[in-house]
Amino acid sequence: MLEHEPSLILLDINLGQTSGFELCKRLRKTMKAPILFISARSSDDDILIALNIGGDDYTHKPYTLSVLLAKVRAVLKRYGGQYTVEAPEILEFGKVRTTARFPVCG
Repeated sequence: MLEHEPSLILLDINLGQTSGFELCKRLRKTMKAPILFISARSSDDDILIALNIGGDDYTHKPYTLSVLLAKVRAVLKRYGGQYTVEAPEILEFGKVRTTARFPVCG
């Protein structure tokens, strides 16, 4: 599927043409990277489906960056450092630039 496997996948359930659930199932056939679901959907059924088909964690929208980064660190730690990543000193999202206050993996 990809030339290089990602360190971590953030996946929403509502993707338009397909669902995040279906994409997770396909990704799990070929990849071992941790998958964190991030969604506005908050029913227990959605959370249970996400975790039972291969998701490693589930975060409700809206969420804070500090909580998301804590979950990313915890999931990467559970994977035994196999998928550790270094946080850049400056994060850029379109026209927004900020310094990284929290390491992605510690």
